[in-house]
Amino acid sequence: MDEEIKNLLKKNLEASEESLKILKKIHRDVRWRRLFGFAKFAVVIALLVFSYITLEPLLANIIDTYQKVLNPAGSQNVNLNVGINPDTIPSGLKNLIDGFLNQR
Repeated sequence: MDEEIKNLLKKNLEASEESLKILKKIHRDVRWRRLFGFAKFAVVIALLVFSYITLEPLLANIIDTYQKVLNPAGSQNVNLNVGINPDTIPSGLKNLIDGFLNQR
């Protein structure tokens, strides 16, 4: 019986050592995954910052040109959210709009 216990303990020790090897491999894999996950995140953030720094002057120029196309007068600031005062519409334009709307 003493020999049987020694054999069981030896098998248990071998299984424990094998489990320990597998556990160390898993732990090493988890560390590398964390490192590369952080590296991927850092690369994405760096690319976003670089893109913003590089494209911001170009986009500012394009937006400025677009604003000039929308508002060719330049110095007039028109607030489109306020609406149009009907008293300021020329009478010829009022007649044209009324004629168009009455046709329907």
